[in-house]
Amino acid sequence: MRFRSPLVRNVTIFLKSYAFTPCAFTLGIFFISGCGETSLTDRSSEDDATSNSANAASARKGSHQDDSNRSSDSLVRTDKEGRKWIGEIPYDVWFKDPLAVARDKRPLALENRNKKPSKTPKPQPDFPQSGTRDNWKSVAPMEILQAEVKKIRNRLTRSMRTAGTYRGNYQDVRVQGATLSAVAAIVIEHPGSVSWKPHAPHIRDLGTWIKEAAKGLGRKDFEATQVPYEQLIDLLSGNQPAGLAHANRKVEFADCAERGGLMKRMRKAFDYLKQNVNTQAAFREDAENVTHEATMLAILAEVIATDGYDSTDEKEYAGHAAELIEASLEMRTSFKGKNFKGFTEALDRVNKKCSDCHAEYRFVEAP
Repeated sequence: MRFRSPLVRNVTIFLKSYAFTPCAFTLGIFFISGCGETSLTDRSSEDDATSNSANAASARKGSHQDDSNRSSDSLVRTDKEGRKWIGEIPYDVWFKDPLAVARDKRPLALENRNKKPSKTPKPQPDFPQSGTRDNWKSVAPMEILQAEVKKIRNRLTRSMRTAGTYRGNYQDVRVQGATLSAVAAIVIEHPGSVSWKPHAPHIRDLGTWIKEAAKGLGRKDFEATQVPYEQLIDLLSGNQPAGLAHANRKVEFADCAERGGLMKRMRKAFDYLKQNVNTQAAFREDAENVTHEATMLAILAEVIATDGYDSTDEKEYAGHAAELIEASLEMRTSFKGKNFKGFTEALDRVNKKCSDCHAEYRFVEAP
């Protein structure tokens, strides 16, 4: 063991007791160099100096941590519900291991990153609504739906014969397309049967395509409308046309049957009844057309009351639609009962309800 003088031992104790600052180091050298008994270049003295420096740094760190702990402890409090707080910040908002979280470089899962936000469900109205697909058997007899499709086919055939005939009837083509979409959508859900029911989803979509293609007078519009028209004729004739796009079975009425076109078809039904069934004799003679047009009024009123169209969740709109459906069905019942007075009164109610509704809601057919 190397001998050390009492002076060296005292200096060593002094350096261990205080932080190893440059000033303290210089003071130690001043005393030691004057002694002459032990050289500072000696290896063991360097080891002692290194050890002293580490101890001093550790002492400073410990002192700083103690201060920090004392400061944090003074800020931590627990409320009456047992929840811990650091100042005004809840204790549980901090990560338990923030360094581990920071080191985690894994990417977010793709299914979460690409997932579309879910739509906020619409609040259900606190009043009864019309437009239920469970009611088609009573509101829309299958023979009426089949007869309407035949009428649409014949009207389209006349309008689509040439570019010239199309030009003179393209607005009517749009109405027939919208009506065809609604009728085919009903057939999909209807418990009855018809020969083209397996193709009803395609017929529905072709009706929508016809309505959207016939948007102008030009030859390009005519040719664009010709494509779905010819595919429609093939399907109704029992043939499978080439290039037919996939069709989903369920589509909302609002997404396939434009309301403006349906309302124009309803206006045609009303005008026919108003102009042609104005006497007792006419009421008895035109049984087939009267029944058909009165029923189509009720069917299309039911369609435009279904959820998806604008304003169907409003009490006023739902009330107008319900009364329109009721009046239309009453026309059909009065006709079957040979009650001309009841028929004309119901027809007047239809007219009033349409006027009242359009006074509050300005529905315009989309271009």
